[in-house]
Amino acid sequence: MKLRGIIPPVVTPMTTDQEVDLPGLRKHIDLMLARGVHGIFVLGTTGEFYALDEHEKQQVVAAAIAHVGGRAPVYAGTGAETTREVIRLTKMAEKEGAAGVSVITPYFIKPNQAELFDHFRRIAESTALPVVLYNNPATCGGLSIEPETVARLAEVPNIIGIKDSSGDLQNTIEIIRQTPRDTFSVLNGRDRSFSRRCKPARRGRYRRRATSPRNCASEFTNRS
Repeated sequence: MKLRGIIPPVVTPMTTDQEVDLPGLRKHIDLMLARGVHGIFVLGTTGEFYALDEHEKQQVVAAAIAHVGGRAPVYAGTGAETTREVIRLTKMAEKEGAAGVSVITPYFIKPNQAELFDHFRRIAESTALPVVLYNNPATCGGLSIEPETVARLAEVPNIIGIKDSSGDLQNTIEIIRQTPRDTFSVLNGRDRSFSRRCKPARRGRYRRRATSPRNCASEFTNRS
């Protein structure tokens, strides 16, 4: 599986009673798909996964996959603070039929690079799904997956890419340099650096927030 294109992390709509608004989610997904995006990503940082319980996460994943109905791949964020919780959520996403999972680094504790490697390796080994690493130091207390660690994880067969939201162009370039072109994708997770990352990340494709999906999809197509 090769990641490509504009894959927006969608919001998780809520009702005034603080329940997950599944009709609102379906409407939002339809809007994204109508704008030409190449995939849907639920339960990312934009989807406020950290504010939902496991039952609500299952509702969101199941509803999104059922509603998209094969029109585009649906990826689910399964990040959590502990390895065992991530594995549990990943198995749920696999059972519901997700195309793959995105796993953010722990966001309260600060494991070292060897511990991060073991964390992601164990998650990947627990599932047949493609796994995308998610590097977002700004929301994880400065914790970052270093390029050398990414290179080691790229050797795990079903770890197929990384979403780099570090905002550090040199970091993205170094990840690209150290990972295999044909089997590992590097996706940009920062809006403001989308255009300037197109050239260095040309083999890595891009992931983009849902601020202007039609323009982003058009720009990606024109540059591909």
